[in-house]
Amino acid sequence: MTMTTMVIDVQNRGDAQKIADTLRLMKSVKKIVIQEIDSECIPGLPYTREERIASVHKSMEEVRAGHTITSEELKKRMATW
Repeated sequence: MTMTTMVIDVQNRGDAQKIADTLRLMKSVKKIVIQEIDSECIPGLPYTREERIASVHKSMEEVRAGHTITSEELKKRMATW
């Protein structure tokens, strides 16, 4: 028996329920689990959109302030990790 996991990200639980109801009509579907996800997070990423925007702004400020290194310097530093 092959089991397949399907993850569908939807914005509201009502939509997820409609999808689950439709899938239940298929004979091959044995079990359906609906999990609510944190809608504040970007799907697949562990932070919110606002946190990501703040991170990008901070990075831009660091570049403007001259806090940068070359890719060669980065490679040298990474070799010591």
